[in-house]
Amino acid sequence: MLLIKNARTLGHYLGKDEELVENVFILIDGNKINYLGTEKPEADVSKEIDVKGLFMSAGLIDPQVHFREPGMEYKEDIESGSRAANRGGFTTVISMPN
Repeated sequence: MLLIKNARTLGHYLGKDEELVENVFILIDGNKINYLGTEKPEADVSKEIDVKGLFMSAGLIDPQVHFREPGMEYKEDIESGSRAANRGGFTTVISMPN
């Protein structure tokens, strides 16, 4: 299992009234989040990652991207635009038809 520690996130992910919550723990088993909270979970952890200062959120959505394909691939194409979106935390993009 993987433990991500010291994340910052929005309080509503944890059912809290606070706008921002510090020192959040995320326990991941394979592709599933087993725990999300402010108390360190008791678990057999194989790897621990400290993300102090980083913000954790659900995947972002960009409803208006321009991948410039077809015709202007020299600016950006579907592959390079998708890679850039992924690195920026976007899990969903909607390409404009123009």
